[in-house]
Amino acid sequence: MEAGDVARFQQRLIISVTGASMASLVAAILFESIRQGFGRMPPEFRSLEDPLGFSILGLLLGLIFSITNSPSYLGALRAGGGFEYTGINYEEIDPNTPSRNPPHIDRRVLQFVSDSRASKIEEGLSIKLPGTGKVRIGSTFKQCQIYIPDIPPHVGNLILNRRQALLEVNPKFLNTIEVNGERLTATNKKFLKHNDILTFFSINGNGKNETNIYRFVYYNRFLDPQG
Repeated sequence: MEAGDVARFQQRLIISVTGASMASLVAAILFESIRQGFGRMPPEFRSLEDPLGFSILGLLLGLIFSITNSPSYLGALRAGGGFEYTGINYEEIDPNTPSRNPPHIDRRVLQFVSDSRASKIEEGLSIKLPGTGKVRIGSTFKQCQIYIPDIPPHVGNLILNRRQALLEVNPKFLNTIEVNGERLTATNKKFLKHNDILTFFSINGNGKNETNIYRFVYYNRFLDPQG
């Protein structure tokens, strides 16, 4: 899922190349030390020099690549139902068309995994979440990091702390959010787990629920170490 993140790929590439170079240098030093030791041994044992040298190099390279290519534990929200592609935005063509801001992210704080330049939320796109901090969700334009029209002005926050994500819901709008199909009625806070489904319900001018829904799937890890 990290595929398309050029910056992350370059970071992994630099770390891998640097680590491999250091491993080769350490292997050469160790091999030379062992070779000098074998020089005082009987000739029949000297045939082990090359296999032992390659074994040391392979061991160090395996250790380095197991670290640099390990999965990244990062949080993300994958957009689902409610964020379907709606076609061409005619508001940009016809100025007389009533203006309506589409769901989008604040690029100063968030970005998509596959396209760091995009801001509009569409089905299938994954929003990369920061390691720590707070992400505000609601329909208040330019004040919410995840803006969704028709839902409450400030429905809640995502509190992020390393590998944990806490959904903190505005107590006034508990009935407008579901986690895995269950409304949050007893508490306004819930720790999210991998593959949890978040559903946001729209409201009308009187604050009553409407039929429009917006869904996200929460991920707490990526499994593409190559980026």
